[in-house]
Amino acid sequence: MIKARITETVAILTSLLLIGCASPQVTRIYSGPERPTLNTVTFDNKCGKPALVKLVGRKITSVEVPNGTAETVVAPAGHYFIKVRFGVVPPDPEYSYTRGDEFDVTQTPASVARITITLHPVAHGNYRSRSISAAEFDDDRSVLTTGMPR
Repeated sequence: MIKARITETVAILTSLLLIGCASPQVTRIYSGPERPTLNTVTFDNKCGKPALVKLVGRKITSVEVPNGTAETVVAPAGHYFIKVRFGVVPPDPEYSYTRGDEFDVTQTPASVARITITLHPVAHGNYRSRSISAAEFDDDRSVLTTGMPR
């Protein structure tokens, strides 16, 4: 189990979470005339290997994130988890697969979510994850319909 620490500030709420080789940092911007209107999740890969990330909610959004790069996807308010495949093109014996706990992307009339998930190994965090099989990673039927995966 990989975990991370949680920190808070007054105007911006930041939660540092960790999944396998990943740590989502959630930032909600509460006010200002330049406030963006869409929630986003950014995957910043510092893991040392390329990653294929699936953001799983009511639908699945997949994004390839080469090592040393960051990719951003739009995420409507909702309940999510991520599945990550680390490694290079098959049949890489070094492929590893991880699924993280569920989390929420929230949006109000005064705030949107900016979530950054940094892919890198960190020990002693507070976001549980578990190793999964290639079959579970590939199973796209596990979308969230009522807050719980099928």
